This record gives sequence, structure tokens and C-alpha cells, in this order.
Amino acid sequence: MELPKPVEISPMLIDEARMLKESNKANQNFFMDNGKYNIKNLGTVHTPRSLVRYILNSVGYSPEKFESERIIDLASGTGSFTFEIASILHNHLISLGYDSSDYEDAKKIIEIMSNHIYAFDINSISILITLKRYLSIILDEIELIRQYDPNYLPQLNVYEENSLLSAYNLNLKFDYVVSNPPYVRYNEIDNNVKKAYKRLYETSSGKFDLYSLFFELGIQLLKNKGKLGYITPNSYFSTLYAKPLRSLILSKTKILKLFDLEEARPFSNVNVYPVITVLSKERVSFAQENIFPYIKVNEVFNDINAEYKPTNFREISVAQAGLGSNGWNFLPDSISSLRKNLSSTLPPISSLPIEIKAGVATGCDDIFVLKGDFLDIEDELLIPLIRGKDIDRYSINWERTYLLNPYMENGVPIDLEEYPLAKKYLIINRERLSRRYHVKKGKKWYETHDRVNLKRDRKRRIVGPDIAYSCRFAVEEGTYLCHNSCYSFFYSGDLDIFVAVLNSKFFEFVLKSSLPKIGAGYWRQMKKNLINLPILNPETFDLNERKRIKHLIEKSEWEEIDEVIFNKIGLQEDEVNIIYDFLKK
Repeated sequence: MELPKPVEISPMLIDEARMLKESNKANQNFFMDNGKYNIKNLGTVHTPRSLVRYILNSVGYSPEKFESERIIDLASGTGSFTFEIASILHNHLISLGYDSSDYEDAKKIIEIMSNHIYAFDINSISILITLKRYLSIILDEIELIRQYDPNYLPQLNVYEENSLLSAYNLNLKFDYVVSNPPYVRYNEIDNNVKKAYKRLYETSSGKFDLYSLFFELGIQLLKNKGKLGYITPNSYFSTLYAKPLRSLILSKTKILKLFDLEEARPFSNVNVYPVITVLSKERVSFAQENIFPYIKVNEVFNDINAEYKPTNFREISVAQAGLGSNGWNFLPDSISSLRKNLSSTLPPISSLPIEIKAGVATGCDDIFVLKGDFLDIEDELLIPLIRGKDIDRYSINWERTYLLNPYMENGVPIDLEEYPLAKKYLIINRERLSRRYHVKKGKKWYETHDRVNLKRDRKRRIVGPDIAYSCRFAVEEGTYLCHNSCYSFFYSGDLDIFVAVLNSKFFEFVLKSSLPKIGAGYWRQMKKNLINLPILNPETFDLNERKRIKHLIEKSEWEEIDEVIFNKIGLQEDEVNIIYDFLKK
């Protein structure tokens, strides 16, 4: 990250109204106890106190070196970290003999805390809440000083600024960076701000999430061997846009701990799967020798404000040198070993006579994807459509959903004048449809993002969802088109045998142990990831084996099919048990 020349920034002005009328000690309890507090549309959520304490403990924060160390929260939100740090430091100073009722001590307490604690937030509501809670800790000292100096107002290092664009202007390095960065997606960021981020941050790659940049800034602001503790979505383990972030973490830091809360769901009102990441800024040579714990919590928070003591978790020791920038998948040694063995003994899917194709992306589903039996559009343009959620194991549950298809059978756009009902329907939304990216690139305003070729796309094939938590593949007889939430597998061999392999526990193990996770047991089945997975070649089954598998499919004898496939691969009993145990988790 190349930073521009620092410019001066100023802490928030603390006026008398804020300090005396709004900053009372009663205020602090609401924010400590109301774990569901959030500021909508800002990506801001209240961090439970138990998690704040866990992160502070994990980075090794201690107030004992208050004279030489500094700590910063780059996105303070409701002030959870700032309040906790201020409380810890204030209590420590009192324990050392500083007297809140002594004028000189009171001034010294505020000076020490101001020099030690820094907080940023871009939102005026959030930062005001942070300031109120901070002031509530030192209100006795302030009131005492004002008895001698009625004009006294403390200057605290609390900033109403976008830390991503201004924190480096402090021209300081920190011993600790802690935060719950905002959950803001790429399309929610102002375009001009995106451009500024792109100039400043290496991690602003593709359609990045904002928290990636907070990692880069936090690492930049740390002293050598300084510690960072964040709670963020765990999506950075696997997403393509987070590849630069993974590279940065591996090259600039030592990973001290990953505490995966995906299944604990501490933020009940936020649809993310969080992980606590604890890093130390160190040279690569040290980091490459590093072994760190990855801890997966399997227990749900019943009360997110209670002190959290996990009794049901899985811990794995991970060699940092074994991680790469392409994605992180934390597996026990037994799982990794079996997965590698399967890859070395079985061919990849790409070696089969197969084409994997994503379904149709319309660019405007609410206009092109229609539901019902009595639609006022020409019948020949309404093509039965299946989505990922319609596909089950060996079956398709069509929900009378149609694609309004603006193409002839060969993929050439229709003449809209020949279809007055479709024209009447589409013309209402012409302005909106015309703003789509592919229209600006030369397609007709009423075309879908992906061209539909019925001769090519509606053949007998295997279909499967793009997002799954178990194997759900089915043979499709050529009746339906696929929406882009599912994939088609055009295979020139025996589809019934191939679908049995794809639906087996063997292949579910391969998928679950290999593909990027998107939370709570789900994985994403994208073509680029699927083609390299090991597969049992359907053509290796002889005629009798094929007959038996097809008979078992008719009888829904899934476990017996799995047994046939395990035996065909040559798996031992202990290896089969590893697969079943892994899939139960």
C-alpha cells in the first residue's frame, strides 16, 4: 500500500452538551446488554462483550505498558472495544494509586488514556455512541477538573473519519489493532470512494468486501510484532476477491489463531459466518515456521451477552507454510490424507468426456423469471425453468417456473414485433432493462445476459445446484432449462451410472473436503473448482455392475450404492469410517 503524504486530522470536538448532558454512567449499560443493537445500512453491529474480551485476551492486551503502547479500533461502531479498553486501563490506573478525586491525578488519568486509546468511525451516530461510552468512564475526573477549570474539555483520540482514508495521517504505529470491521459489500460502496480505495489498497481486488481493506490497513499500522485481532466474515478463506488478502496475511504476518464461529452465530440478526483472526506482524521467515490453532466452534450462542465458554469445538494445528493464496480449507490430518490419496489414484473430472455449463443468467430475474400457469405472454417464449433449489437427489421438483426466452431456437434474438404480448410486458421495463451491462456492450435491450440456445442447452443431461450442503444431482430428460443457480453436466456416457457416482457419499466427501465454503455447511459448486476433483470413472463399471446400480436406484437403496462405489474404488473399512464421520459433522 502506497500512502499519500500525511495531512493533519483532528479528534472530535467535545462540547459541554455532549460531555455533561449525554455522557452519564447509566448509558453504558444499554450498550453492554443490548447485543442485538445495530445501525442499519452501515454494516455496523454491536460486538458482544464476551467476544471483545476474548479478542483482547487473544492479542495479549495488557494495560501495564500504558506509557509505551497504543491500541486502536479502526471501526468503533457502538464503542464495544473502546469502552472495554478504557474500563480496563482506568481500573488499572486506580489500582496503581492514581486518585480520581485528586486534581493532578485526574488530569494525568485522562492524559494517559488519551495517549493510549484511539478510535475511528465514519458514522456520526456510531462515533458519538463511542464517545459517550468512553466519557462515562472518566466522568468523575472531568467533573473534578471542571471545579477548578470550568472551561476544561478533554481531548480524546476519537475521530469521526473514514479510517481507511485517514488513519495513516496519524503517522503513528500501534501495538494493537482490534476491531469488528463493517460488513459492507462492493456494490454498497460509493463509486468515488471505490476509486480511492483502489489507489490505496492492494486488497481492493475485484468485487472486494470492505473488511479486506481493514486487514491491510491494520497490518500497515502495526509496529513490528504488533498484534491484530478482528472479527470478520470467514469468507476471506475461500473467495476469489480475497486472494490478495490471503497473500498479504501469509507474507506479512504470523497467524496466531483462527477461531471460527460459523456455527455459533454470535450475531443473530446478521447473515454472516464470523471468524476471529489473530495475527502478529512479523517477517516471513518467522511466519513460515509457524504452527497455529484453527478452532471450529460447534456450539450455538443461546445468549450472546453471556460469557462464552465453548464446550464443543474442534481444534486443528495448522502449518502456515502449508497454506496458499488460492484458498484455505482446514481439515484434520486423516481427512487431508484420504483426500490426497483419492486425488492420486482417481482421474479428475476434466478427463471425462464432459462439458459443465452454468445455467442462464438473465441480468434481471424479476422480469424474465416468471411463475404460474396463466401468464399473458406467448406460450412459445415461456420455457420451463429449474433453479438450484428445485434439484434434489435423483429428482427434480419443478415449481411451475418459466423463463421468458427472447431467443429463437438457434439462439438468435426474436423480432419483438412478432410477439405483441411479450413486447407489451417488456416495454414497461425498457428503461431499467436498457441499463444492464450487456446491453451497453451491444446486445438488444430485451435480451438476457446469457444467450439461450435451446438446441444446445436443453438436452438430456445431469443437473446440480451451484450451492449445496449435500449431493443433489439428477438426470434431466431435456424438458427444462437451467437457471444460473444450477449447472448442467453434458456427459456422453451412461448418465444413470454417472449420477449415482455424483450422489454417492464418496463424492460428497470429495466436495465437502475440497470446495469453497460459504457458511454453515454449504459449499459452492463452480465449474472451475469441479473439473479438477477426483472422480470414479463411470466407464469402469462392467455390465453387471451397471445393472445392479440401476436396480438399486429404482429401489432407492442409497447405502448399497455407496457400498458398491466404495468397493469399486478400493477403500478400506477405516477409510469408509473416516468419510462417514466427516460427513456427520
